[in-house]
Parts: sequence; structure tokens; C-alpha cells
Amino acid sequence: MKISVTVTDNSGEILAALKRQSDAVLRQIAERAKKYAQQNISSAGLRKSGELLGSIDTAVRNHTAYIGTDNEYAPHHELGTGHYNTKHAAERYGVPAQHFLKYAVSKHVDEYKKMILEAMKR
Repeated sequence: MKISVTVTDNSGEILAALKRQSDAVLRQIAERAKKYAQQNISSAGLRKSGELLGSIDTAVRNHTAYIGTDNEYAPHHELGTGHYNTKHAAERYGVPAQHFLKYAVSKHVDEYKKMILEAMKR
């Protein structure tokens, strides 16, 4: 009796499939974060012209999801200005921080983790 065994290395195909799945779920997460950022902008009353709302963009590069904006006023709203930036200011002036981007990510981390775990099961 003769037994013949052939071993085929499919690691390249498996790694490519994992990368595709990873990038797909990261795109979904980025789009979900974009939706949350836009909701945060609207609920904070920052939706006057719609320019900031429409400027939120996402990208996936090198297995990392990014969310951001190129709107020139976004840092003022995200981080705040003036004495709203200091903890013990006696006189408040400037723009208070709204953290529409930060909260789009940080308040939904568990949801994003669940999305990744579900995607890796497929």
C-alpha cells in the first residue's frame, strides 16, 4: 500500500483574504464614525451652512481607518478656543470644544470592536 501526500501552501491567498476582510470592515467602521460625527455636528448646533457637515471624510490606508475634515474652522469647534480651553478660567469667552470627531470614535469603541470580531468570523 502506497500513500501519497501533497501539501499546498495557501498562506498567500489566506493572508490576502484576511487583508481584504480587514479593509472592508475598516471602511464600514469609518463610514459609521462619519455618520456619528455628522450627527454630533447637527446636535451641537454647528450645522449653519452645512459646510462642516459636508467636509467630514474617511479613508482606509495601511489597515488603519481615518476620519477627519479639511474644513478650516473644524479645529476651533473640535478643540475650542479662548478661555473655554482652560480649566479654571474666571471669564469664559471663545468657542467651547464640541469634540464631534473625538466622540464619533471614542463613544463607540465597543461597537467598532464588535464589528471587527463579527467580520473575522466570516
